[in-house]
Amino acid sequence: MKLKSNCKINLNLKIVGLKDGYHLLESVFCPISLYDYIEIDKSDEDDILGMDIPLEENIMYKALKIIKKKYDIDKCVKIHIEKNIPMQAGLGGGSSNAATIIKGLNSLFNLNLSENEMIEVAKELGSDVPFFIVNKPSFVEGRGERITPIDNFNKIFGVLIFDDMYMSTKQVFQIYDECCLGDEKFYENDLERAVCKISGGDKINEIKSVLYASGCNKALMSGAGGSVFGLCNENELLNVYNKVKEKYNKVWMFESI
Repeated sequence: MKLKSNCKINLNLKIVGLKDGYHLLESVFCPISLYDYIEIDKSDEDDILGMDIPLEENIMYKALKIIKKKYDIDKCVKIHIEKNIPMQAGLGGGSSNAATIIKGLNSLFNLNLSENEMIEVAKELGSDVPFFIVNKPSFVEGRGERITPIDNFNKIFGVLIFDDMYMSTKQVFQIYDECCLGDEKFYENDLERAVCKISGGDKINEIKSVLYASGCNKALMSGAGGSVFGLCNENELLNVYNKVKEKYNKVWMFESI
């Protein structure tokens, strides 16, 4: 079984409160056409190939173990992943991988789980995982568990830049709590101000300036960073991409899916 596992961008991100120690957010999540490729095969033992992460720490392995225990599955699978989505970049790549495993195992083992049943499994794995079960442009609230798909969402086009700014989501939220609470300035992504306080975080504003100068009509950090995207008209996409590639190595063209 061969599957595509896409990432997402946040078209905005507002921190609106705290509950039980967790930050509550309001954000528009948009899935985009940058993919990891995952292959799932039945095997004699469970294994994951293609990532240098200890098995027990891999979110795909955690998804596999939850599914096997919850639905009393005694068969094993080998998972091979070709990683293209940068990690710790605010794109939800790991969450997407976990959701893809849930959906893939649902099909492989003929579990006939509904979307809501898969979402309940996804909630055990992380805040962004339920979104990737739905995997449509959506208004997302709370810790990420309240997902409202947006009807008649117009397709968007853009370029994505990752300049090796690996961000710990936990650290970014800690800095936000320490330094940014009460800041009444308007930010489309509230976490940008926290990331910019981290060493090297000023790259965010530099990249945004390059994107605007290259022809984008909107530029924003995604999630907790450190990737930055720029949106533009479809007929300008290749031109913008070529300009940005002159300055950065890790650049992708994308469209919403």
